[in-house]
Amino acid sequence: MLVVPAAVLPPAAGWADDFVLIHNAGNEVTSIQKDDLFKVYTGETKLLGGSVVQTVIGTESSGELAWLAGRFDMRSKDLLSRIKQQVFSGEMRRPVVAKTTDEAFAAVQSNRGGVAVVPASAAAALPHDVAVLPLK
Repeated sequence: MLVVPAAVLPPAAGWADDFVLIHNAGNEVTSIQKDDLFKVYTGETKLLGGSVVQTVIGTESSGELAWLAGRFDMRSKDLLSRIKQQVFSGEMRRPVVAKTTDEAFAAVQSNRGGVAVVPASAAAALPHDVAVLPLK
């Protein structure tokens, strides 16, 4: 049996430290519970801090979407299916699909109720009107 020290293995996509939630800094929400985040991303919650929710997601194969789905003990494909059902039924706004971190920043900046997942490394250089949204 081959044993490889963890220090030489590449980090696994979806580890909690790899990604962070961001939101529009003009929104009064300062943190969010996992259950509340699920409601935001599945259309059960329509307002975030008094503003209409605008979710931002990565592409189906993105680490951002995998990280988000993992918070809900789901696969990316299953979360996307749930979101599509909610959009089709009129229960939620269509999410913005961000292919890059800059696209995620722009979507959050232009929507007071915007919320997205970005790589943790991007949090060091957030635009002035975007803030980290701690997940409790």
